[in-house]
Amino acid sequence: MDREDIKMLVNKWWDIYIDESLDYNNYVASGEDEAVSWQPFLTALSEAGVVIKPQRTVIEESESSARNDHLEKRMTQLPERVHLTLTQNNLQELKDIYHGWSTERRREFDRKFGHIGLLLSTTIDEAMLKAAIHFWDPRYGVFVFGEVDMTPTLEEYAALLRIASATSGKIYNKHDACYGFKRKLAKIMGIQVQELEGLITKNGENERIPWYGLRDFILGNPDNPVTLNAFALAIYGLVLFPKALGYVDRKIVNLFEQLLDNANPIPVILAETFRSLNHCRINGQGRFTGCAQLLTIWLKSHFERLHSEFEDPNVGDRFPIEEFKMMSKRAWMDKLRRLTATNVIWKAPWMDHLPLLYRCGNYPWVPLLGLWGATAYAPALVRRQIGSLQFMPVISKLDTFGFEYGIPGTTDRIFYVCEAWKNIHRVAAGAYTDITSPGYPEWRANRLRDFVIPEPFEPERNDETDEPSEERKIQYDA
Repeated sequence: MDREDIKMLVNKWWDIYIDESLDYNNYVASGEDEAVSWQPFLTALSEAGVVIKPQRTVIEESESSARNDHLEKRMTQLPERVHLTLTQNNLQELKDIYHGWSTERRREFDRKFGHIGLLLSTTIDEAMLKAAIHFWDPRYGVFVFGEVDMTPTLEEYAALLRIASATSGKIYNKHDACYGFKRKLAKIMGIQVQELEGLITKNGENERIPWYGLRDFILGNPDNPVTLNAFALAIYGLVLFPKALGYVDRKIVNLFEQLLDNANPIPVILAETFRSLNHCRINGQGRFTGCAQLLTIWLKSHFERLHSEFEDPNVGDRFPIEEFKMMSKRAWMDKLRRLTATNVIWKAPWMDHLPLLYRCGNYPWVPLLGLWGATAYAPALVRRQIGSLQFMPVISKLDTFGFEYGIPGTTDRIFYVCEAWKNIHRVAAGAYTDITSPGYPEWRANRLRDFVIPEPFEPERNDETDEPSEERKIQYDA
């Protein structure tokens, strides 16, 4: 085809483009106009032998796929009782430093790192958490409270912490490392690698930073801007991921370095929360190594309706992070067993009207990369927490996804998750009414055939006291 032929073809296409008689008119019949009937057209197609399938809604498509979509992996017999340990770091020195700053310096810290500093003053409700663990379903990643399924979501934790990068689609990747641990730590603290001498200790092959080293650095450099980095790193290691008591693990340094590069830390926080809940519930015992402060706030915000039960319900920007009324473990067990949909505050008072991220890439749920392993959760199981209609979700293979880092194939699996997070799907928030589809109650009843709601039982030692156990009062002085 020569150049003249190409010009002629372009001119013909242009004639078609500017012909208004060929424009598409999106005609919608109003109440006063005559309704448009498609039936004659459909009848003609049918007579011509065209098979017409009625179009189904998104909900109908999902429920059709999910109707028999219960997890294949059978529920192993879960222990009747769970001995949950809530050993925590002593945060007094961190609190003293934070509250010793000027108002402007605290605001600067909050602008850069969100409201993580307010977690230092949050009272952990041990009795409630020790009761709630009995209702955790490790297969589906939800709390089964009587007639209600609930779980923390990415959006809720992001609303609580107000971290600037919490809306970023860039997630933590343990393999995204340009240089080593010491260079990362030196960059975060604004010093030379040689100046780290004596700051890093070893536990076997694992390198870590003791709190007293960070404390001395912070106190010795009160006006240095990078002091805020060191203080935030300490909160990440001692509050958000308190796995190594008194120390900041090197994996947290890797996360923090990516956080400064606008990575979203919320999926990591949620991943380690779910992984610890799974471990403790399946084994019937264990120390909770997620953020107990965040989980306390999340649980109570959905159950305690009266603002008079908060010391200060509006700390910060709609941020109820102080104290709630306390109850015994036995009282919490009884309350959670009997919970109905009308007893729940589906939308927490601090939650914005935001869409829910419900799936990533080809996964019908949300994969989460943590610091020590990966897991997944299905936000579509708890659509009522954003006020949307609760219907039967697609949750196939949800319980087979989780894995520990270091096993064969870890690198490829992490790569697939990171690729999936480049294509995220959200659903709009609703009007915050408790509505379920007609088929959902039966689907949920079938799903819970293997899950036994805990019965009341006699309290263990320390269950009836609001005082923290002695094991919580751990010290980590040099």
